[in-house]
Amino acid sequence: MYLNKLIKYKQKNEEMNGGAVFPVDVGNIYNITRGEAELCKVLLENEVDIATVLPGKALSDNYLRCKAHKYGNLLLNNWLINRKTKIQEILDEFDYLYNMKKALSATTFNDLYKWTMLPVIRQYEILKGPITVTFGIDLREQSMRNALKNPDGVLVGLICDALKGLESRPFDRDVFAQVYAGPREQLLKKFPGTIDAICGPDGSPRTLVDKDGVKPYNTKYVRTAGDANKVTVEFYFDGSKQINEPNEKPGVHFIQATGPWHKVTWLETSMMQCVYEAKLRYDLLNNTEKIKEINEDGEEEVVEKQKIIPYYQWLHGALLRCAKSVAYSRLVQAEAKRMGKTMAPALFTGRRTGGYAFLLLQNLFFGDHFLQNRPPVAGGPFAVPNSLLLTNPDPNVTVSLGTSSVDSWVKLKQLNLPCLLPAGTHAHELSMVGSILYPQLDRNKYNVPLTQILGHYLYYELVWKFTGGPMAMLPDTLGSRAFMKAANLITVINKEGVRVPFIKVIQNGRQDSGTLDDFKRNMIEFNYLNQDGSPIVIAGMPNGMMASEIDTTDKLYEANIVGYNSFGAGGFFGDSVKVWGESVNSNSMAVKAVKVEYNADARAYNYSGLPYIEAVAGRVCGYPVKTGDPNTLLSVDLPSKLSLNRNLDNATIKLIRQYLIDVRSSALDPRLVDASGSVGNDIHLESFFKVDVGIIEEGLAQLGVTL
Repeated sequence: MYLNKLIKYKQKNEEMNGGAVFPVDVGNIYNITRGEAELCKVLLENEVDIATVLPGKALSDNYLRCKAHKYGNLLLNNWLINRKTKIQEILDEFDYLYNMKKALSATTFNDLYKWTMLPVIRQYEILKGPITVTFGIDLREQSMRNALKNPDGVLVGLICDALKGLESRPFDRDVFAQVYAGPREQLLKKFPGTIDAICGPDGSPRTLVDKDGVKPYNTKYVRTAGDANKVTVEFYFDGSKQINEPNEKPGVHFIQATGPWHKVTWLETSMMQCVYEAKLRYDLLNNTEKIKEINEDGEEEVVEKQKIIPYYQWLHGALLRCAKSVAYSRLVQAEAKRMGKTMAPALFTGRRTGGYAFLLLQNLFFGDHFLQNRPPVAGGPFAVPNSLLLTNPDPNVTVSLGTSSVDSWVKLKQLNLPCLLPAGTHAHELSMVGSILYPQLDRNKYNVPLTQILGHYLYYELVWKFTGGPMAMLPDTLGSRAFMKAANLITVINKEGVRVPFIKVIQNGRQDSGTLDDFKRNMIEFNYLNQDGSPIVIAGMPNGMMASEIDTTDKLYEANIVGYNSFGAGGFFGDSVKVWGESVNSNSMAVKAVKVEYNADARAYNYSGLPYIEAVAGRVCGYPVKTGDPNTLLSVDLPSKLSLNRNLDNATIKLIRQYLIDVRSSALDPRLVDASGSVGNDIHLESFFKVDVGIIEEGLAQLGVTL
């Protein structure tokens, strides 16, 4: 039934376009010059070999887009035919509105990094005692903020219902058992009871949010002592707060989840996904189209009329966009291979996906169209079990690093269907929360954010040494230059037993903001890459760069040219309509840790100069921030996507912004110079911090940190 709707929509689309499976108004689609439009039109209509990049052809993003436009349709059409029975089997588990008939798992929209970061979270909790974290959604798109303020309250109602549904999602211990097998089986040995604490006792599972944990709309909830071990969610409007967008009236909607770190961390992506999907379904019900009509005066005019878009129509469009982006990725990978390079994608999906039905089909499509990456020493890439690539070999197949979606992997395996292996390391969450747990370390004479290194170091010791490479870094929390400067100052013992700057144990530098070229220049200037931009061998592996903010085809095209060897993308593979020329508002949002609380140590630390820290009556409360990298290399300006707690008063926000600018300013000079002008020596991380002890007071003097 559901598959037939997809097929019928595809056929209707073809009929509307004169038998073609896509519109051929190239200028409309690509917004390019007439000359290039004519070239691309000829290509669309006449070039037979759409699956490869021909040597000698003048490459451009638009050339590859044209190929991918045609190639992607072919991939999807063939896939819908070959997978007809299995797609129907998947969709039969959903109702007519494409909602799952049974309760979703608590971890349905979580990425693998939640499991791989968990040892670090638990170690921090051992060192600091109970840690309460609040995650808040940053609604970046003004159209969404406006829709929430609509007096009809429809979007508010949809989001309230979606948030309430989080109370009905049970944890599945089998998912944890499958993740913590093989190379990961040692990760929680040091932390007994962790799975029980998260999932609840065997046979009596916890839910993602505790019963009645989602508070009624417009309740600014104050947690009580009885909430200490629970997760609570609040959704309210504060008319006194300001987003600072021009021409926008004051008033901010807050959507926040609070609880013990090891429990509430699972809300980070799950909460955002349910809000994202609620907004998508709102948009489908409130879509408008422009049509020509004859008015009372007999003149033709363009008017807007409401048009409801069925979910199955959106689903087909998302699958088509996914197929075209897969096709484009293959073409870029083929060109990279021809140039003697690699360019492997990772499917970053879950938090901004339009629903579980699409998530499963998207992952199935990947399993049927990519080989699983595996190092040559381990036998090289392979087709995952039950992939169509085993029965329908494809000479143009390329490799993928894997998928972030653990639950899709588990579910598709249960259905005897293919899914790429889960992939992921850690996220900004570690750096942001860690900056509040040991803030005194950032009051050092070099004015570098040592807490950023600390979170990465704990991951290196507690995860990487068990699971192997690549050891990743996310350096842009407060700006990549600040991180890189700290990573050159601090030294650790590497795999070979040699003391090296921390930057020399990193194997994968992730670019997540700023420009692709500037990130590479930073990597060269701060000794991650050789001066010619070539990789350095770290623990037997050439280090590399991942472009993990790919959201358009031209950005992927550029990443390949600049020299990145992998990329991560989510909305690019289907959810984002802007990738393939559809002109609608983007439901841009992010979720970050915005508040961290814990009991202060018996020692009285000096937090002066850190405006994001409050310490009162034995309790520390801090407000993490994420700046990201600027759009020009040496700018210290704070980007528009600055993440911080908008509940803070304006005076505090101003002080925090100035602090961030000071940290970024001090990193303009790559030399390790302290406040007195002295060049810094290498500082042993173990001299001021030990994994099982925490801060070593005797080692703080060399950093200029005073208690």
